[in-house]
Amino acid sequence: MSAPTGSVTADGLFLPAERGRRALGHLGIILGLMAFLLVLEVIAFFLGGVLIARGGIGIMGAVGVGGYVGLPVFAGVCSLPMFVASWRQPALRINAAGISKVRRHKVETVPWAALEAVRFTPNRGILVLRLRAGATLPGKQRVLNRSVFLPFYALGNRLWRRRRPAHPDLIAAAVERFAPGTYSDEPFLMPGEAARRRRSRRAA
Repeated sequence: MSAPTGSVTADGLFLPAERGRRALGHLGIILGLMAFLLVLEVIAFFLGGVLIARGGIGIMGAVGVGGYVGLPVFAGVCSLPMFVASWRQPALRINAAGISKVRRHKVETVPWAALEAVRFTPNRGILVLRLRAGATLPGKQRVLNRSVFLPFYALGNRLWRRRRPAHPDLIAAAVERFAPGTYSDEPFLMPGEAARRRRSRRAA
């Protein structure tokens, strides 16, 4: 295992939720989707009304503003829950108690005694915990009868790929500070990605 780098204080590591940055990323996606639909509508009306039906360029204006903006606005409204979800993103805290999601009115902590390993996905975008058999799921009463992997925390925005590049190293350093030997740099493959890799190996 490679040694993680980064500076962690004696009190632990606290990564804020950065809700504003995540919300801007989601807002950019929503506006981009609306712009794409608007352009697609203009092209569709031009091809269908002017080139195919030969209705003349005037048909472009006959549709009216409502005809153009209706679908993009509807798509934008349907996408708003993604924007609102940005403000529910928790912060991450790693200290002597364990690894925690910190929300405004709730803290979910996985104690070190419940952990077998801590990993990242291959792009280091999601923190994945391996819980021991007999541990309880965070925020629930369910007791596990076997060891399981739990995708615990998403770094940055999973749709907008910009992330703080130093955060994975800081997380790894904090884990090793409070629970030496728990962090593994072997990437965790999500079920879909693992299946794709198995198919690729068989095809090769």
